[in-house]
Amino acid sequence: LQRRRDGAPRYLGAIFAREDRYPQLAELRGPMLSTAAAEAVPEVPCLPVAGRSGLMRPAPSGGAPRPDVTVLQLGSAMLVGRDVELEQLLESARSAVSEAAPTIVTVRGDRGHGKSHLSSTLGLRLRAALPHARVYSMLAREPVQGDPEGTLRTLLRVALHGFDRDDTDTQEDGRTAILDRLGTRLGMELWPGVAATLGWYAPGGPELHSWAAAPGALRSLAMRATGELLAATARERPLCLIVDDAHFAEETALDALEYAALAETRVPLWICVLVRPGFEQSRPAWSARAARQLDLPLSGLAPGAAHGELGALQARVVALEAV
Repeated sequence: LQRRRDGAPRYLGAIFAREDRYPQLAELRGPMLSTAAAEAVPEVPCLPVAGRSGLMRPAPSGGAPRPDVTVLQLGSAMLVGRDVELEQLLESARSAVSEAAPTIVTVRGDRGHGKSHLSSTLGLRLRAALPHARVYSMLAREPVQGDPEGTLRTLLRVALHGFDRDDTDTQEDGRTAILDRLGTRLGMELWPGVAATLGWYAPGGPELHSWAAAPGALRSLAMRATGELLAATARERPLCLIVDDAHFAEETALDALEYAALAETRVPLWICVLVRPGFEQSRPAWSARAARQLDLPLSGLAPGAAHGELGALQARVVALEAV
């Protein structure tokens, strides 16, 4: 990924030179997803595109869901050996929502200890236990050169519209949304950071000329905007936010989560981050200013639970082979 002089992204790679990878005009109706992209949104039933290996498109209403979605959902629902941890997390969320006590929960576990599996199951359980709350799960991506603010951008994009949708629309729609959500005075104050983060203002463009000497100030505005929008969303409807692999999230995104959960906001907001050990060393004061905090170490499964998990996996493989 390179940046042009006007700030627009330029993607380079050998795959872009392969004509067979591009859809034909007759195929250009509605969105298409790669297999990896479809796996990232298991709640959207997709079907393979005929004659296009590796491409999927959303299934029409009533269309059969693709088999891998069922596997993911079954895997999320069958979590063995984590009943105690799940109950702690659910009780923490219930308390945060019912008492309007902004809470940050940190689940720490080594790679391979089942954090992502726990995250998936937790989302399902929260939706069942707190039907009046909005539950949103996301995966933080490791920052890459040219796109160091991916997690913040995702949080800002979905919070801008109250988690009802995650598209960015146009610059005018974005400005209208933040002014409606935060009010004219605060919305206008934070707008330059929002526009720069979401790509509506190009780096070095005339709109950001006065900010050129203080790029950190723009990041601060984007952080505050994200935090304010998260808190505003929770005021409208209780919000449970799950961030898996949060150790990959950039500092500004983590700052925004802490900002949203400040004790003085008194909103029904529950944030759960799943991280690897060592996260607390990089952020020793993490969640200190939230109304409530919970630190939950995730150790390896006991032998009995591990055998149970293996048995459940084997049973699912047998069932799939039978299908």
